[in-house]
Amino acid sequence: MLELTNYQRAALVFSVTAVFYVVTPTWLQCLALAAGLVASGRIGYEILSRRARSRGSDETLWLEADARTLGIVETLQTPRLINHELYNAKLFIEEKPRGIAWRRSQLTTSMLGKFTAMIRARAVGGRYTVDGKQLTVPRLVSIARTSVGPVALFTAIPGATEHDYDFASDILEVSMRVGEIRVEQLPEDRARGVMRMTFVVNDPLREKIQDSFFSMHPASAPMLLPLARTEEGSVYSLPVHHTLIVGATGSGKGAVIQAAVKQLAPWQSRGYVQIFGADPKRAELRGFEGSSLFDRVAFDFDDAAEMVHGIVTDVLKPRQKKSGRTFELSKENPLVVLIIDELSSLTQDKNYVKSGLYEDLNVILSQGRSDGVYVLAATQTGHKEVLGSLRQHFANRIALRVESAVEVDMVLGAGSMALGAKPHLIAKANESNGYMTAGVAYVNSDESPNPLRIRFPYTSDLDIQRTLDEYPAVPWLRPGTL
Repeated sequence: MLELTNYQRAALVFSVTAVFYVVTPTWLQCLALAAGLVASGRIGYEILSRRARSRGSDETLWLEADARTLGIVETLQTPRLINHELYNAKLFIEEKPRGIAWRRSQLTTSMLGKFTAMIRARAVGGRYTVDGKQLTVPRLVSIARTSVGPVALFTAIPGATEHDYDFASDILEVSMRVGEIRVEQLPEDRARGVMRMTFVVNDPLREKIQDSFFSMHPASAPMLLPLARTEEGSVYSLPVHHTLIVGATGSGKGAVIQAAVKQLAPWQSRGYVQIFGADPKRAELRGFEGSSLFDRVAFDFDDAAEMVHGIVTDVLKPRQKKSGRTFELSKENPLVVLIIDELSSLTQDKNYVKSGLYEDLNVILSQGRSDGVYVLAATQTGHKEVLGSLRQHFANRIALRVESAVEVDMVLGAGSMALGAKPHLIAKANESNGYMTAGVAYVNSDESPNPLRIRFPYTSDLDIQRTLDEYPAVPWLRPGTL
């Protein structure tokens, strides 16, 4: 049996109707016309339904969805509503009427022409008329359901910039009454000629992650540390490398440091890891003074400079004389991690260069990887004036809340904001809101092409004390000795 497409079936119905119109009486013509319209309507409805389903409107996809999500999906699937929202957000191209095609379109004034144009607009959703102007707005391609909320793909607006998408996000959040809407175009989206809108209805990272995270997800190896949770609910593991942590006051830098210490601790106790610390402000590492977890903790500049120089001369240089091209972990050749809190306090010191600390840090950052010597450093700003040439050596970069959009690409790397990283939009965490956003961050590393939004577990003073009780101070270890 010959298989016909929907369009071929529609053409066949109209052809048969035309034949009947010529050779049959009037009453039969009316009957045939009615039958043809009914059949064409059913076929048209089937075509539109399939298109709608292909755009992600399958009702089974949204079973048990909350009212806010269903309202967003309904708006997305109603061309009149979504076109109006896109117009308000300045996501459109104004068509300039020119040439024969425009003049022909002006001749289409019959009822049939208007009906056909209306059906086409409903099916495609790419045309919008306002004040007599014909506009082209993005066409809905698909809708997907994620743990965050609906993610809609639209055809991209040629020439749109990151600034245009940020502006659209702000407008849509107000008009659609959604707390956060991310309008962006990822590299894979550019290849397909689409942009995406993520409607954040349920933020999985809104709630604090408790310290029990570490007992549930212990590090199976010291070179890969489970430290945080992603938006999708999976565990993010940080590959051990030179790691830079940047965040404003109260953003949760201490949570990252404490998470790393927590996961390295079991391996340190087995002899596979050595941990050194520098904390000029005596903040995050103060409690570990004399603890068996750290081989040495320095709290003033001169002490820190001496300790770092000792790591270079007593650990790194001897290893370079006998090591191969890659680092092989063993008890005889343990992983060495230097944790620095408030790196800017060291780099801004008047004796930073004179003391040799600048040169020693550069040596460790540029040469330490192949010999198992790594730096994990936290600072409040990632400006070049603060970090200088050190910044380029950090392969892992974590951005908690930062003060300005300028710092986003500065910390995470060029183009990170265009890839969806928005640490400058993270709300401030303070006592009045229960530090609701402390520990929320974006991370960029060699292991992931795009920035990931994650949250680090909250570590209270009681949790830190439990760690100290588990790894108590060693009586014979003088704080500040290598």
